[in-house]
Amino acid sequence: GAADETTTEEILQGGLTIGATYYIRVYDYAHGSDLHNFDICVTEGFIAPPPANDLCEDVTPSDLTVGGSVTFSGNNIGATDTEGLGEPNVWHAFTITECADLVIDYCGTDPAFGNGFTALFIGCPNESDITADSFDATTCPDGNFSLFYNSVPAGTYYYAVMLDPANGAEGEYTINVAASAAVVPCPEVPANDMCMDAMMLTAGMDCVPTTFSTAGATQDLDPITCGGFTSPDALDVFFTFVATSETHEITVNGFEAADAVLELLEGDCGSLVSLACADATFPGSADETTTEEILQGGLTIGATYYVRVYDYAHGSDLHNFDICVTEGFIAPPPVNDLCEDVTPVDLALGASVAFTGNNIGATDTEGLGEPNVWHAFTITECADLVIDYCGTDPAFGNGFTALHIGCPSEGTITADSFDATTCPDGNFSLFYNSVPPGTYYYAVMLDPQNGAEGDYTINVTANTAVVPCPDAPANDMCAGAMMLTSNLTCMTTAFTTAGATQDLAPILCNGFTSPDALDVYFTFVATAEEHTITVNGFAGADAVLEFFTGDCNNLVAVGCTDDTFPASGTEDAQEVMVQSGLEIGTTYTVRVYDYAHGSDLHNFDICVTGDIFESITENNASDWSIFPNPANGTFNIQYAGESGLGNVEVFDVAGRTVYAERAQLNNGAVRTIELNGVSAGSYTVRITMNGVQTAQRLLVD
Repeated sequence: GAADETTTEEILQGGLTIGATYYIRVYDYAHGSDLHNFDICVTEGFIAPPPANDLCEDVTPSDLTVGGSVTFSGNNIGATDTEGLGEPNVWHAFTITECADLVIDYCGTDPAFGNGFTALFIGCPNESDITADSFDATTCPDGNFSLFYNSVPAGTYYYAVMLDPANGAEGEYTINVAASAAVVPCPEVPANDMCMDAMMLTAGMDCVPTTFSTAGATQDLDPITCGGFTSPDALDVFFTFVATSETHEITVNGFEAADAVLELLEGDCGSLVSLACADATFPGSADETTTEEILQGGLTIGATYYVRVYDYAHGSDLHNFDICVTEGFIAPPPVNDLCEDVTPVDLALGASVAFTGNNIGATDTEGLGEPNVWHAFTITECADLVIDYCGTDPAFGNGFTALHIGCPSEGTITADSFDATTCPDGNFSLFYNSVPPGTYYYAVMLDPQNGAEGDYTINVTANTAVVPCPDAPANDMCAGAMMLTSNLTCMTTAFTTAGATQDLAPILCNGFTSPDALDVYFTFVATAEEHTITVNGFAGADAVLEFFTGDCNNLVAVGCTDDTFPASGTEDAQEVMVQSGLEIGTTYTVRVYDYAHGSDLHNFDICVTGDIFESITENNASDWSIFPNPANGTFNIQYAGESGLGNVEVFDVAGRTVYAERAQLNNGAVRTIELNGVSAGSYTVRITMNGVQTAQRLLVD
């Protein structure tokens, strides 16, 4: 929390092999402190055996009557997280035989626990959970937590006691569970709560809705990920219908904020296979009605299909819905559904082209995340481009902002800006600055939920670029890679990715993937088994480095670096990559791009450092020697070469200078180097005399 604060990290590791050697890696997060000073120790440790109630399967549920309570006590030290809750835990369980309001409290736990789970689990292993309706730290007079659950149905429930030493939830505890008559009675379980009891629906030409509720439902299947979201529970009900057409549409309306998740399945209840799902809408208020739809083709006439519905997070008050199944129609894909099916149109400076079409029936063959259709154009000069939807009626409420290079896409150019005001009818306009000559593809999105569906008009206008397009760098392609020379110290070479194109797709590095990779290439010949590549990005340039073996026709990615991020458009950021196990004399390739091509100028410099193996071997201490070596900081150089004025330099493994002097070196003389205060490790001593450099290794204890 402060610049003078000391923090501690610990690893308690079991399962080690006595006599085996293990390695420990330490680094300063973001290299963010001033001095980067630490201490470290290794001790023999002890891992407590898991408690007897470490697994939910090892506990016996206690009977809990309405008006009564049960008390559980134990010690959670040594707990594991076998059930995957995210924190180590131990278990207790109880059974109620009628609907009840429950209170679970930690009153009497001393010291008070500072963390805990809020969920009651149904089944072991967990089939579902019930989240506390509320909790506080005031009901218990000693400051412990109390959890309140309303209208809990009869059943057996499991509660996990968290082990969290960092928040004081460790050691002996007391858990009290009290049951009282439910203020609000529990709803009856729906007749179609389980798959085997699914309600039969009849498919027709028109929607004839059937009302239902998920109030009182239990979870038969796990919640699914649909539309990018996963409900914490799935208190579901089931329906079936017999297909009367190859295409059917299932429609569910959720009333008063009921947020339906809709799933279509085939097979039987013992082996259901999911075909499709819908979770595209979200109620914005407590009285809003939302609709989910599945339009599914490829069905077998006469076959029985299942429909599953649940209220996302069981979050509404009443959980009321209606449902219908109708015979549907799936439009064939438009003629421009695939980018390969469009012919680029020539676009001259000062001119515009208009594309029209209809995106109903579009697919997402290219994997953009939404269905789409395509148009393309070619410019022969650098241009500022405007792509607008002016004239599209009704106005589209969503669209892609990227121009694609090539089909299939080899890269993208993202709009520099966009608005919904330039078009007088409220449609979007996209603005692209300094676009190089080439052929570009634009995808028109199909998004019915946001009104981007049906007939459209797309206008593309090309104007003379206000800012001229930069020339492509000479090392834009792997075949034109710039040769770098490895040095003992960092000898930087300036470069830019301005004007670069994408030769290879962007990579996932350090958990992030740039939307594009407008890359340049470098090569170097290894002079040692380990080299360090350093790239500095200036004024917001955010370098991504990738290291390859092989030639341009057969590049093999070995590693990447994307550890830093400039916090502003004026900040510099440095990426450092250390590659070991290299073969001396072999050529390696380095690729660099500016993440998202996001800086203004895309300016960098690069250097490669490492030992000069040949110099060390050839010299072989014939002209000078170092003693004692290793030593703890004081070294002597015995010089046996030609007398004269020379430079004596010492570098660390990253090529940084830790000692330098210009001195008279006389044949037969001894010169002392004081390296007191230098960290222990391997260093390189270089002497430059009459323009000739020789080097030897040095080890500081």
